[in-house]
Amino acid sequence: MKANEFIKRQGLEEARRVLHDARGCVGVKLWGRYEFSTEDLKRLVESHELVGSYGGLESSKLTVNYPNFLNDEDVKTTNHILSKAIADVESCL
Repeated sequence: MKANEFIKRQGLEEARRVLHDARGCVGVKLWGRYEFSTEDLKRLVESHELVGSYGGLESSKLTVNYPNFLNDEDVKTTNHILSKAIADVESCL
């Protein structure tokens, strides 16, 4: 299974624990059911953290759709990064 399936079934805290335990490893194979790269898992955990820093999934979507508080230079970069993070989080639901 992929990293997003792992988070969907095992949760974000377990994903953080696996990342901590797998430091220096390229991939993870767990319990004969899960096999994924640590980079994929790390990206998904970071995406959850980014979305959380914006107040959650719905608030993040509002920020992307109505970026009133960002200046013009930040809008494009923030929207791109946050949109990818939102997609990552949604893939874990």
